[in-house]
Amino acid sequence: MGSFFSSTECIAWYNGSFAPPTNAHIETALMMAKKLVLLNPNKRYRFCIVPVSNAHKKASVQNVEEEYPNLRKQLCRKFVEILKERALKMPEFNNKTIDFVFETHEIDSPTPVNPYDSVVFLQKKYNLQIKDIFIAQGQDNVDDFLNIKGWTLLPDLMDYPVILVPRNNLESEDDWKQNKRNFMLSSDPPYDRIEEYLKNLYFVEFNKDMQKYLDHSSTFIRELLRQTSDDILQGKISLILSYIHTDILNIIISNIKKGSVPYTSIMCEKNGVVDIKIKTDVTQALRKGF
Repeated sequence: MGSFFSSTECIAWYNGSFAPPTNAHIETALMMAKKLVLLNPNKRYRFCIVPVSNAHKKASVQNVEEEYPNLRKQLCRKFVEILKERALKMPEFNNKTIDFVFETHEIDSPTPVNPYDSVVFLQKKYNLQIKDIFIAQGQDNVDDFLNIKGWTLLPDLMDYPVILVPRNNLESEDDWKQNKRNFMLSSDPPYDRIEEYLKNLYFVEFNKDMQKYLDHSSTFIRELLRQTSDDILQGKISLILSYIHTDILNIIISNIKKGSVPYTSIMCEKNGVVDIKIKTDVTQALRKGF
């Protein structure tokens, strides 16, 4: 394989609210990091975890920062530590120079940071060219980039290669790209450079056994915490460890205030409402014992 990158180093920008970091986030980050190594094996890699600003519009971000200051930073630091530990044990990273980094330029910002501005910040910080920086995201977030609301951002973001993790029983890569091609051609105004963008979009292959974890959103995890909060207060945590790493859960537990478990307030959800399907999915998961 010829060298795709233009320097000896490349980075991935993995952005999100991580409210809270879950096993799905951990597995997704590791799968995307493996893809980064596979694309060009002769590089040094920096996989950047970039949590959004505390001023982000998401209720799960604003509520937790108000009630539990600095909890998000605690959780993301531990998230990165877990990734580092896991990477040391993975044969895919043998003899590879890869580092997982907690980047704080967004979470420390008093105002929300535009995704493009966030990527450019890292580009300048590490003095890299555009093709040295991968946008590493789940399929749902990439879909958001490709809707009408994202039109103002997409022309800038289209210059960067993308690593994408399929979610929700995604159709084949070819079918997904064709659907996006059709959408972009039919948009008003139509997107340009469509084929260039799709060519620089790389799908992650993953073990199908992981699908059940990857398909559960952070909303699902918060509802899981909500429905098991009494058990958590009694130290009964085994049921939820399939979805939240022990070290992450321990930090959440250590921040319990007055019998209230972080992320369980209904105000963490948009308009204070949880979709009935999410509630049902969590209830069914608990009945099955995962």
